[in-house]
Amino acid sequence: MCAIIIEKDGVRYAEYLPATSRPSVGGFFSERNAGFQFGVMIHPEGHRERAHYHSKIAVGESHLSEFIFIQKGVMTISFYLSNGIEFNRIKLSVGDAIVLIDGIHSYIVNSDLQAIIIKQGPFRDGVEKMLVDF
Repeated sequence: MCAIIIEKDGVRYAEYLPATSRPSVGGFFSERNAGFQFGVMIHPEGHRERAHYHSKIAVGESHLSEFIFIQKGVMTISFYLSNGIEFNRIKLSVGDAIVLIDGIHSYIVNSDLQAIIIKQGPFRDGVEKMLVDF
């Protein structure tokens, strides 16, 4: 797969798929037991998926993930250790997609931005987003 996995000290912070990547086969990048699955669907013209539905299963909340797809503009996401040391930085532009999975992160908008963002719900004000001061 063409995803870039951002990990440090056994913690998977993010899974990043640049717009320039061209995987030859579809599938998921996420760990099999992850609560949020991220992957690529690749099929030839004429492929037809059989009618189906997804069964409801109980999912524990160990952490909440966030998916971002850049439609317009540029943003830079920084990743930090718990002591405030930045260990990685990635610049996202049009067509890039990322799932933020765990750990501390921040972002800066480098040019006017429009992005699709998906977070696991339900959203509870003041509980999901924990601000950090280093």
